Amino acid sequence: MSKSITSKGKIWELGNSIWMLWALLTLGFLNYISFFYIASRVKQKKWTKAGFIYSVPFILLIVTSGVSNDHWITDVTVAIYLISYIISIIHVFKIRPEYLLRLQEIQKNPDRYESLKKEIQTEYHSNSSSEPKVLSNVRQETSIVETPIASVEENNKIIDLNRATVHELTEVPHFGGIFAKKAVMLREEKGGFSSYNDFTESMNLKPHIAEKIRPYLKVSNKERPSKEEKTTGRIVDY
Repeated sequence: MSKSITSKGKIWELGNSIWMLWALLTLGFLNYISFFYIASRVKQKKWTKAGFIYSVPFILLIVTSGVSNDHWITDVTVAIYLISYIISIIHVFKIRPEYLLRLQEIQKNPDRYESLKKEIQTEYHSNSSSEPKVLSNVRQETSIVETPIASVEENNKIIDLNRATVHELTEVPHFGGIFAKKAVMLREEKGGFSSYNDFTESMNLKPHIAEKIRPYLKVSNKERPSKEEKTTGRIVDY
């Protein structure tokens, strides 16, 4: 049985994933509605743009409906439409965890809505200045808040991923509040990270993001009781 993505549980997550049906059950005719819907719920520009992109094949299909079925334009349009439909299905499954985490954050802290908007804008700008993205690659591996690096370097503070609090993780450059909470949640589920690679794989971080934050993080060994601690009672001489 798969683990919950958020702290609210499976039922809440399933109830807030109904939007995926627009992409899954409409054969591509209304898949773009899924992206417009979640973009409006958590104020994500990238998902609004995705919605417009996925609406283009449908518009082309309508525009070319009067063209003969034997014409090459019809074949190309249908091919684009089918490919777009398949990609949109993959896309909604990939962005579902990020959407649920953002929605939970907004519902839990409604007073922080404006602050979250600024964090999202920061992430959007940092993403646009980095390497180009494939349409289906909309995961949360980039930072939400850019924390001043100088303050961390001055204190020469390296955060232990197996002991840090959410607040401590948010002070790490290129590591935002939402992902700090996710890291702590994953750590509790796993009983601690076994290595830095275990952490990056669990968080689905891109290599260049993992390298950026690596100097500020460390993973301590999971504590195991020593043989002396396991031994109880006393030795009786006969």
